[in-house]
Amino acid sequence: MRVVDTGEQGLVRPITKFWNCLVLKDHDLVDEELWISGGKIINPEHLFYNEKILPDRVVDCGGAIASPGFIDIQLNGNDNKSSLNTSTVI
Repeated sequence: MRVVDTGEQGLVRPITKFWNCLVLKDHDLVDEELWISGGKIINPEHLFYNEKILPDRVVDCGGAIASPGFIDIQLNGNDNKSSLNTSTVI
């Protein structure tokens, strides 16, 4: 997972913070936050501690696994109809 340093590129609003989620790091699932700007994962340390910028949106993942860049969609319908329940998709 590539994390963009906030000094490397300008920030794109909105900035979203995903918290209470599990992230795969070094072959383990760890409880960690993900901050996203412009569709990229950013390092929030400089942004939060130095610039005092808070996220525009905060999403509680409820302990779910956050897997950026990984999409798992299963379609089990016929006649081009999907049985996918989108109410559980964040």
